[in-house]
This record gives sequence, structure tokens and C-alpha cells, in this order.
Amino acid sequence: MVALFHSFVGFAATTISIASFLNGVGHYNHDPMAVIHKIAIYAGTALGGLTLTGSLVAFTKLQGEICGIRFSGAPLRFPCLGLINATLAGLLVAGGFPFMMGPHHVHLVRYLVGNAVISSILGYTITAGIGGADMPVAVTVLNSYSGWAMAADGILLQNNLLIIVGGLVGSSGGIL
Repeated sequence: MVALFHSFVGFAATTISIASFLNGVGHYNHDPMAVIHKIAIYAGTALGGLTLTGSLVAFTKLQGEICGIRFSGAPLRFPCLGLINATLAGLLVAGGFPFMMGPHHVHLVRYLVGNAVISSILGYTITAGIGGADMPVAVTVLNSYSGWAMAADGILLQNNLLIIVGGLVGSSGGIL
């Protein structure tokens, strides 16, 4: 059940990040904090997408059956899974450069949507490759990701409580 709740946090982080960018597109031209906000937006979108799909996969593996449909706890194995994950992670990093360096207008949202799609695929491929017995560890890591995504959204919303709680959740999940 915890994994399912993490997926809600991931969805919220992704949508808040994209909405924050669309809401403040005009102020990035003259705001000295624009770089920090754009980093938080891009990171929140990536961590949110990864947490969303990764947590849904973890939930289905731990449940074993949802609405009469059986799910296997066996890890997903196919050739070059590590290479696919590395390529997806590289695409996330590469997409961040044009987003950060580009002119500050609404057309940059395509990089955020691409970020959300790629990070969601990455969340699936990483978590699906983990067996059911190791899923509690994966849920802890996803807990950490949801905390960091929450902290990034706290920066965007200028909400100290979200920053502090997100940092605590992210750190505790990382320590575990």
C-alpha cells in the first residue's frame, strides 16, 4: 500500500513541476532565481515520473493480484536491460541542457513532457527488473525519490515545510 501512495506523490510532483513552469514562463527572463527554479522543475519532473511508474510496478509485484489479474514477482529479464536503462538516464540528462539553456518560453514544455515520459519508462524498466523478494528495498529507494521530488516542489512553491519534509523523507529513504 505504501508503494501505491508513493505513486500518488510521483504523479503530484510531475504535474506540479510542469504546471509551475507553465505558470511562471514570463518571469524566467528577468528572475535571478530562474536557474534554480528550472533545475527544481526538471528534477521534480524526472523524480516524479520515475517514482510514479516505479511505485506502481512495485505495488503490483507486492500485491500479486489486482482485480483478478495475477502479476508475477519475478524480475523482468531481457537482453541489454542495463544498456537501455543507461540510455534512458543519458537522455534525461541530455534533455536537461536545452531546457536549461533555451529561451524562456512555453515551447520548452516539450522537454518537460519528454522528461516525464522517459523518466516514467525508466521507472518501469528499473523496478520491473527487480524480483519480488527485493521489492521492499526498491520501495525504500522509491520513498527516497518521492521525498526529493517533494523537496523540489517545495522550492518551486516556496514552501519551507515541503522542502524540510521532502529532505527528511529523501534522506531517510537514502539512508535505509
